Amino acid sequence: MLVAVLGGAVVALVGALAWFNLKRQVVVKAAARASIEQLERIYQAVERVGNETSTAGILARTNQKVEQRDCLIPLPADVPDFPWGGRCVRIDVVPEVQFHFVMPTVDRITLLGNVYRYVRVPRGRSERAAGVARNWYSPARYVRASAPLLAALVEVCPRYPKHLLEYLLCVGRESFEFEKVDQARVGGTPAWVQRPGAPGCGTCGKPMQLILQIPGPLLGSAAFRSATFYFLGCGAHPEKTRSLRQVD
Repeated sequence: MLVAVLGGAVVALVGALAWFNLKRQVVVKAAARASIEQLERIYQAVERVGNETSTAGILARTNQKVEQRDCLIPLPADVPDFPWGGRCVRIDVVPEVQFHFVMPTVDRITLLGNVYRYVRVPRGRSERAAGVARNWYSPARYVRASAPLLAALVEVCPRYPKHLLEYLLCVGRESFEFEKVDQARVGGTPAWVQRPGAPGCGTCGKPMQLILQIPGPLLGSAAFRSATFYFLGCGAHPEKTRSLRQVD
């Protein structure tokens, strides 16, 4: 009896893994076939979901490539309460990950030859949160809130539209499962791998705020696969910055 039960469990597990991999392949292939125009309709629809001015962004897939391998992230100039706006961050990955502000700025986000789009994170208020405005990071919430977004997703991936959006907005790994640490974030709230770890400013002691959150897989080296990198700064003293690394 025990052998039969164990055998059934193994068969069920194998079946579930096969289904998961098949679903992932459908989503990944659909995303790879999407045109620039189709992806742009999706991202514009996401940015129209919120009812408050966006204060953060995430990096999204574009299917575009460039020859240069520099890791350069121009920061948008019009984000409220974000004193680093309009500057450009270069990420050096050898031998260790380091963040630097550089000049001149560039007009697109590139990480190791891949081009990404800055997507403004929807922000809004809800009665349950006592009217407090918050950033909405959940792709599933975007889909529930926007019929135009759902239609744009269905055009690209009719079988799994919600999972397509999760894949497009969680660039840290090749999966349709939404994990906050798989997002590359600009400003807003960090998704900590471990317990919250924002250090205080060495000048004023106030907690530093997020400039960038970068999943390790985007930086190429196998040594970074399980890591998430955070570049933080002091809003009152913008030149005071610090980077952190957390490992799953």
